[in-house]
Amino acid sequence: MEVVTKTKAEVERIKAALKGNFLFAHLPPQQAKMIYDVMKRRPVKAKETIIKQGDPGNSFFILDDGEFRVTIEKDGKQIEILRYKPNPAGANPCFGELALMYSKPRAASVTALTDGSLWEIDRRSFREILKKSSTKYLMRTLRSVEVLKSLSVAQMQRLSEILSEVTYKPGDFVLKQGEEGDTFFIISSGQAVVTKNDDRSNNGRQVGELYAGQYFGERALLKEEPRAANVIASGDSNLHCLSISKDAFEEVLGPLQDIMDQDATWRYKLALVKQLKKNAAGLSNAKIEDFAIIGCTAQAPPVRYILATHKQKQYTIKVRSK
Repeated sequence: MEVVTKTKAEVERIKAALKGNFLFAHLPPQQAKMIYDVMKRRPVKAKETIIKQGDPGNSFFILDDGEFRVTIEKDGKQIEILRYKPNPAGANPCFGELALMYSKPRAASVTALTDGSLWEIDRRSFREILKKSSTKYLMRTLRSVEVLKSLSVAQMQRLSEILSEVTYKPGDFVLKQGEEGDTFFIISSGQAVVTKNDDRSNNGRQVGELYAGQYFGERALLKEEPRAANVIASGDSNLHCLSISKDAFEEVLGPLQDIMDQDATWRYKLALVKQLKKNAAGLSNAKIEDFAIIGCTAQAPPVRYILATHKQKQYTIKVRSK
């Protein structure tokens, strides 16, 4: 997508026009900036038809200059229902936003009454921006999950592609304390409360709140165990989550514990090679893959002593956890 250079005043006019539009009002700042960047200026001439009633829609427009009339056809006649012109005291009009979501016939025609100009973005560019920005945001969230930190970039990307969307109404239980868990959740929008059942409260005592970008249930990807708390959709709107079950995760990426073990083994080998290259004679050219980790011989957290072999010789290395 090509970035179109704009003056500061032009960007401010675009921002003002989009601020009150339902499709753009709640976009994160980074996504909104990408929208501003790719919008193209479209010069128009008087009497030019911008959109025609009944035609499939593909673009969204913001008026920048000029005057336009909106008409609908009824009984073979064009009936004017509205006029658009710049608003010096506020936001300029915009039209055609439904075309960014789906190809639906235009409900009315828009024609230029004077020479002027519009800012335009098409459906493909809009969707690419949403997808690109959402993927970056999701990857950043996944990398913050402690039990997923052993995944490679490629594995993280694959995981982001197989998450499923699920929706809960306010008051719905997402997790119930004591029930066996097998699913991990990331909140994409909405909010939830975390409660714990105890002797003092049969209905559950609130111990926390969760919002968009936060996650819960990650331990379920390692092993199925009773949930430690309730998670209940709250607020005035639905709770939207991205989720994946332990079975689905393992079908695509394999057992998470195996991935974590492989990552730990590689880290031990890396630490081993670094120390032995520095301290042991004859190992200056040793490679990581030449070592085999036998196991942990002793540990006194945060220190572990790892036994490894290299060409039938055994070595012990002290590894300190950070």
